[in-house]
Amino acid sequence: MRAAIPTDTRGFTAWFLDFLKNELTPYSGRGTVVARIVIAAAISMILVMTFRIPGGALGPLYAFIVSRENLVSTIRSAVGLSIGLAGTIGSREPGRSHSGICPVRRKATWS
Repeated sequence: MRAAIPTDTRGFTAWFLDFLKNELTPYSGRGTVVARIVIAAAISMILVMTFRIPGGALGPLYAFIVSRENLVSTIRSAVGLSIGLAGTIGSREPGRSHSGICPVRRKATWS
């Protein structure tokens, strides 16, 4: 006996509107989550702009990637991302530049 595959006969527009309605309905604690994300992104952007970090535009995006429903899950996600990033950086070949192109070494001429 084969199970029937459920099909959705609604059009994409109707499905998408239902999806948005379900995703954007308010729930308790949503304001706290939004405030935490906004504060984290703002602090990240202030640090990136203050210290002029190259490629720093990705920093505030991590506030959106890492954030979860509660603070414990957010911290767990941030720790996992940090460990993965450290492992990635630590596993690159020694002696090579980060771009994979060996930089030309020139003697410094001091006058």
